[in-house]
Amino acid sequence: MIDDQMRFSIFGGCNRFIGDLALSEGTIAFPESFAGTLMACPDDVERHERAFLDALARVHSYVRYGTGLVLTDRSGGALLHFVERHD
Repeated sequence: MIDDQMRFSIFGGCNRFIGDLALSEGTIAFPESFAGTLMACPDDVERHERAFLDALARVHSYVRYGTGLVLTDRSGGALLHFVERHD
């Protein structure tokens, strides 16, 4: 989720992370100085969460379509794909 003050909150599979988002015309970045919970996670979940955070650190730009958001690297390769949900 991204709020009005350009702060994000993300669930990584075990931990929750929050921080300030750097957004400009066509580019987006998730600075490394964000906060997260420190839950004890099963090893497989920890590996997936680490891969997720590593991908988040490489994000450079985004493509928005309908209810979807694709975060891409500098060469335009898709890193993460999100779809808006209303539970």
